Formats: sequence, C-alpha cells, structure tokens
Amino acid sequence: MKIIIFEENLLWAGKLKKRLEALGHTPYLYTKESHDYEDASIAIFNLSSTLFPLQTLLKQMQDKGVFCIAHAGHKEKEKLSLGNEIGFDKVVTNGMISEKLSDVLKAHVK
Repeated sequence: MKIIIFEENLLWAGKLKKRLEALGHTPYLYTKESHDYEDASIAIFNLSSTLFPLQTLLKQMQDKGVFCIAHAGHKEKEKLSLGNEIGFDKVVTNGMISEKLSDVLKAHVK
C-alpha cells in the first residue's frame, strides 16, 4: 500500500519509513515538488509539525479518499484533541506509531 508521510523531523521520518517498508508498504515523504504520493491510500501526519498546513493538507487528502492518521506525543493532549476536532480519520500517540504501527494501519485495511 502506498503511504504518504507528512513529517519535518527527518530522523523520525526515516524510522517511520523503514517501519512501513518492513511491513510491506511503499512510503513517501511529502514534498511540494513530489507527486509520487498521488495515489496514496493512507497519509500519516505529525500534529507537532510547524511546516505543514495540516487542515489544508488534510482536506486535500480526504477529498482524494485518502485515510488520514495523525499522531502526537501522549502528553500533548491539546494536539491529540485538535487532531480529532479537525477531522482526522484516526488520531494516535507517537508510541502507537512506534510500537504498534501494524495495528494502527490494520484499522484501515479491511
């Protein structure tokens, strides 16, 4: 499955990319110049991002039928709440992304 990652922390992005590849997925890091993600099935957003206009990108992805997952630290309650408020399909903690990525993705894969 093709998955687009909206992440500005390159260390975290690299780890997430490797985890997704190990699960058999094809991950892409979002860049304004890249169109590799055009047919992505899932998008993963970091709610702590300051570079990406989350609401705008969320709407663009959901308009294309992309299942959108957001994550933030378990102590970042306000960011996790924001993710639910603005309409992400699934909001999880960073720990869930790190430790239980397969389970997080299974919720979408039916």
